[in-house]
Amino acid sequence: MSPVALYFASGESFYAGVAILMFAIVVSPFLKRRWMLQLRSLVAWLALALIVMACPPFAWVIDALFLTLFGAWLILSKKRSTGKTLAGVRGGVGAGLFMLLLVLSLLEFARRTMPLITGVPSDHLVVIDATLSKLAAPGRTVVMFELPLLPHKIAYGQIQRRLATKYGVFLIPKRYFADAISGADATSDGLHLSNLGARRMASLVENALSHVLGVARPTSGGAVRLPNASVIL
Repeated sequence: MSPVALYFASGESFYAGVAILMFAIVVSPFLKRRWMLQLRSLVAWLALALIVMACPPFAWVIDALFLTLFGAWLILSKKRSTGKTLAGVRGGVGAGLFMLLLVLSLLEFARRTMPLITGVPSDHLVVIDATLSKLAAPGRTVVMFELPLLPHKIAYGQIQRRLATKYGVFLIPKRYFADAISGADATSDGLHLSNLGARRMASLVENALSHVLGVARPTSGGAVRLPNASVIL
C-alpha cells in the first residue's frame, strides 16, 4: 500500500487538517486583499479535505455542527463589511469553529495512543470472528483493531467505538495497524501480510497485550496446559 494511502488510513491527516484550518481562522481577520482571501479559502478547503480523509468517526450531529460552522465561517469571512453586527457574528462563528476544532482534536488525540490493556492474566490468546456480546464475558479481556476506513464508511467506525465503549473493549488505534503494514515488503499485494508484515503484526499484538498475556507453562508430564481463553483479539 502506498505511503499516501497509509497516511490517510492511519488518521494522521486529521491533525494536519485541524492545524491548518485553525491557522486560517486566526489569520483571516487580517487578510484584506482579494487574492489573500482566495488563498485562505483554498487553504481552508484543503484542510477540510485532510480532516474528511482521516475519517474520524464522530457522531453525525458533531459532523453536522462542524460542517455548518465551517460553511458559515467561510461565507461570512468573505464579507469585508465593517458593520459591528456582521463583525460580531463573523467573530463568534470563527471562535466557535476554532473551539470545536480544539475540542475534537483533543478527543481524537486521546485515542491516538496505545491503551494500557489490563485484565486477568492469561497464557492463551484467541483470534476469533463471533458476536461481541457473547465474547465480552466477565473474566475476559477483549481487544479490537480500530478500522481504517474510507469517508463513506465512517458509520462502521462510529459503531465500533460505540460497541467498544458499551462492552469495555480495548481499541488499538488504527495508526498502529497502518505502521505494521507500511513499507513495500510488509504486504504481498498492498493488503495481505507478507512474512515480514506478519512478524510486525505479531510484535504489535505482543506489545499491546504485554500486561495481560503470559507464557504457557508445561505441566509435570511435559504437556503444555492451555486454559480457557481470557484474552480475545
